[in-house]
Amino acid sequence: MNKEVAVILDELSLLSAIDGEFKFKSISYRKASEAIQALDKDVREVENLETVPGIGPKISCKIQEIIQTGTCAKYEKLNDKWGHLLPLLDITGVGPSTARKLHDVYGAKTRDDVKKLVDDGKIKDKRIVEGVARDDVDGKRLPYSEARSLADAVITDLKNKINGVIKMIEACGSLRRKAETVGDLDIIISTDEKAKAIIAAKSLLEILVEDGDTRIAGIIKGQHVDFRVANDENVGAMLIYFTGNKNFNILLRKEAMRKGWTLNEYGLWNDKTKIAGKTEEEIFAALGFEYVAPELREPKNLRRNHESL
Repeated sequence: MNKEVAVILDELSLLSAIDGEFKFKSISYRKASEAIQALDKDVREVENLETVPGIGPKISCKIQEIIQTGTCAKYEKLNDKWGHLLPLLDITGVGPSTARKLHDVYGAKTRDDVKKLVDDGKIKDKRIVEGVARDDVDGKRLPYSEARSLADAVITDLKNKINGVIKMIEACGSLRRKAETVGDLDIIISTDEKAKAIIAAKSLLEILVEDGDTRIAGIIKGQHVDFRVANDENVGAMLIYFTGNKNFNILLRKEAMRKGWTLNEYGLWNDKTKIAGKTEEEIFAALGFEYVAPELREPKNLRRNHESL
């Protein structure tokens, strides 16, 4: 039931944003969805949902309605009105407000509609044009050996461009877990000179998809590559976050929440005080778990260390 409730709240967050409701409403639905996903018990077993961080009285009522009926009136109303636009959000770079604009201005309802508008030159917005280009290769998976060779070549090129600037560089995601096939390449760069690292990474991209201060993404040899810049204080947290797998990381975050802490890509926190983040090992230890090698990161391999027993 938790998954079903979380999905409806997540979609309600998107539909609310498309409808143009106050931003805090959309954010509230999203936070409630995340809270339900993080529960260590069935949502139906929670006596008072308002005791769950991120869930207030109004959303609590909607969750009860979803539990009892499988949906809620607010969701049904907005879904009838804007549900046909949700597929537009699958386009990289298209958020709720852009989806609404594409519908209102151009009549677009599907990704194919948007691609045709781009191909016809009617849409020139850089984010959308690059998003469509990125999605053309999205989902493409390479055998492990080919992905390893591509990642090694990218890393070598980057090191050659900014020799001495990089402290650590690692390809994460399914490649680091040594999966049989690999999709997007996620490359973490630890450095004290993030601007130089971003400029160098940008120069390797054949197509630029996303551009930021600590993240840049695009296409290299037909594969999506995502570069993220870390520093000495958060590189361990970054490695855990972007190595995955998803379900393994959910268990880590649940344990952090059980202790009253927060785990994200920037570190392990007790409110605003950082507990760990420099290395993966110190984060595992702080949470009371034995270190798990990247290729073994599945929920079944998470073990408590002797000191936490």
